Amino acid sequence: MALNIPVAPLNISRNMMPQIASKHLPEFIESLKKKGIHVISKMVRVNSLKPTQSEFNHDKIQNLLDKKKLDIPIIISKDNYVLDGHHRYVAELNRNKSSKISAFIVDLKINDLIQEANLFEKSFTKELHEENKTKVLKSLIREHYKKF
Repeated sequence: MALNIPVAPLNISRNMMPQIASKHLPEFIESLKKKGIHVISKMVRVNSLKPTQSEFNHDKIQNLLDKKKLDIPIIISKDNYVLDGHHRYVAELNRNKSSKISAFIVDLKINDLIQEANLFEKSFTKELHEENKTKVLKSLIREHYKKF
């Protein structure tokens, strides 16, 4: 089956996008709330969302399509961009364009949300076809934003 892959308006490559492991998701959400950033948990229509990253692992999406239910919420910005959970989002979009997916909606625009995710100590970056791999660039980004 040919996958429907949405075009990413911001066209950010995957290796530049912060990733948050499922086990650290509650901690990330709590860190945002401690900073006074409003976060709500809600079911959202997948066809209302926009991808941030421009590259997708088709095998990963296909494996997610084989699962009956996607339990881990995605993280989205208030302007409906996906921060984390792109493959789950695209899998659900391919399953049913009008379906809903569990999401944490963060009251920040996507560029500010990316910055917050980069500052989160347990976030990481990875290439399209690799497992978790923290990059040197990640620490440089963190240091840059700590200056402000």
